[in-house]
Amino acid sequence: MNWLNFFETKTPLRHSFGRCINAQLAPNEEELFNKSYEAFESKKILDAYEYFFKSLENFTFEKSNQNIITTREEKRLLFTIFQGSAKITGYITTEHLYAESTLCRNDASHVALKRYIL
Repeated sequence: MNWLNFFETKTPLRHSFGRCINAQLAPNEEELFNKSYEAFESKKILDAYEYFFKSLENFTFEKSNQNIITTREEKRLLFTIFQGSAKITGYITTEHLYAESTLCRNDASHVALKRYIL
């Protein structure tokens, strides 16, 4: 056994978990954001959100962390966003944006706890 590589990651990490993330921004972030803005102005809503999500993607050592996953369907854009330990899923149509994230799961929670979390 070689002790020099003992502390190296054995399997590649897909997502960095924690309260925040220390990663690089997309190399073409500004270009993608500008394309998003132009698409919104042209009323191409799904294209605009797709460019916007791509501009928010995080990288580590020039490799994507895949923290934002999008799937384009005919009339909607499905998305999953990983930020720290949070996972946000949803979809976008030309008229609506729907997103959800599970904060905690407990059937017997008191109303005061639910209000505190919100």
